[in-house]
Amino acid sequence: MKYLLLTFLLTFSPISLSNTTQQQCLSDLESLPGFLLTNDTGAPQHLAQYGQSHFDTAFLNAKKKIDRIESALECDTVIKSYLKAWRHSHLTIWPLHSESEKKSLQDVLKGDSLTPGFEKLSDETAYWSIPSFAYEQGKVLSKLLTQHTPSLVGVKNWIIDVRGNGGGSDDSYVPLLPFVLSGETAEVSVEFLSTHANILALEGACERFANNDPSCIAVVNPMIAKLRGVKSGEYAQMGESPFSYQSFDSMPENVPQKVAVLIDEDCASSCEQFLLQVRQSFKVKLVGRSSHGALDYSNLRPHTLPSGQRELFYATSRSLRLPHQPVDIAGISPDIYLPEPSDKEGWDSEISRVQRWLEDGSIKPEDKSAEQ
Repeated sequence: MKYLLLTFLLTFSPISLSNTTQQQCLSDLESLPGFLLTNDTGAPQHLAQYGQSHFDTAFLNAKKKIDRIESALECDTVIKSYLKAWRHSHLTIWPLHSESEKKSLQDVLKGDSLTPGFEKLSDETAYWSIPSFAYEQGKVLSKLLTQHTPSLVGVKNWIIDVRGNGGGSDDSYVPLLPFVLSGETAEVSVEFLSTHANILALEGACERFANNDPSCIAVVNPMIAKLRGVKSGEYAQMGESPFSYQSFDSMPENVPQKVAVLIDEDCASSCEQFLLQVRQSFKVKLVGRSSHGALDYSNLRPHTLPSGQRELFYATSRSLRLPHQPVDIAGISPDIYLPEPSDKEGWDSEISRVQRWLEDGSIKPEDKSAEQ
């Protein structure tokens, strides 16, 4: 490809490097176009959509910025900005260098701030806060459901709050589905790109993100076999059919009659897959603001960049909804729109507002100035 040729020429062009940080940053930048076009499921489509000049410009601008950086953190900013030229989400880096104050990704996903919570708001309404669908948090959610649902006799309304939920694993929300779905739902499958890097990343996924949980291994091993069963550069469909249908023969006790799912622009990835499924239920309404739009190219995997100072997280699957039903363009719209709250008080008031709607039928804010 001409674009790869440009990268090759730049690699061997005379450059002014003041220190090792710039050298490492440049090596990471130069590795990205070729890696993405080979391994990321969205990159070839983005190149066709935006044109080569768009990415040439982004690359040259990033290279100029690298000439002026003095720290690894500044390099992180340059690389992230360059990746935005490819796709606004589901494509990023995670710093591994000592300058970063971030915890390891595994520790972040297990953090208390992402732990789901439960509160009985009234005799009629229960509230579930689910800030993450990370694999470990899914186990906590399952325990919460087991612990609290037996006591919800007569509680006919649920509020499920997924505002700020950046996703995780689809398996994490499965325990919720029998409570909120009604009738049969349809789900569109995905296909995975088979490359050496993608298979290698998948082989290490359960150890890194699920502590080698047997249920994770049971899912991943057949996926690896299917990817090895096709040529490198080809796609492997995981399901037997692009479409699957789900229903439950029996319902758990104390299922709600009405469910309001609170959403916002930070609901992304698996959170959006959750929305696509539960909005098919006759008793579910999505309330809030459109979701982020990070689902068409998914199942992120890590790849250590040449410097060893940062990891690239890129997409290894694409939805078979494409091109007919994209999510990434504008996210998933709510059934009932609520304007962006200006502060934490406004954020919290959305819960009481939705509770009032479920119980009394009025969605109007108590403070009308909040929408002016």
